[in-house]
Amino acid sequence: MTYEYPEIFEMDKKYYVVFKKTFDASPSKVFECITKQTSQWNEMIHFDHVKDGSNFTLQLDETNSSSLTLPILSVSNDELLKLEWPKGYVQFDLHSQSHISTMCSLTQVSETLSNRLIHDITNWHVALINIEQMLLDANHQYNNDDYKPLYDYYVKEMNAL
Repeated sequence: MTYEYPEIFEMDKKYYVVFKKTFDASPSKVFECITKQTSQWNEMIHFDHVKDGSNFTLQLDETNSSSLTLPILSVSNDELLKLEWPKGYVQFDLHSQSHISTMCSLTQVSETLSNRLIHDITNWHVALINIEQMLLDANHQYNNDDYKPLYDYYVKEMNAL
């Protein structure tokens, strides 16, 4: 499995992480994987309804003892999903490149550089890989052995900022 690393930069006292990933599926299929099947690739996010102004639940730890209810800021035609996030936001932009190919741009903007941001970046990276696996109908789901090299990489990248 190859890793496709995001662009990470600081601008206007905010930290930006931008993943770009091409999926061999239509935008609607990718959007469905992001919103309707999240429990398969990210147990930390739970959507009830995906529409402007509705809420989603973000589990803050693996024990599910702490969570936040946050708003969905914007949803548009299986092409845009913008979520409020602790100290910032997360946005998925989906653009059709052909009838069977979609460019997904996942951007997280954060006001702070923290361990939480490093965990988030690692989780988004794993989520994109798991979405790809779902679209391929593959059985591989990332586990802790897969997570650690990514986390270590992002600690190093963030320390360099």
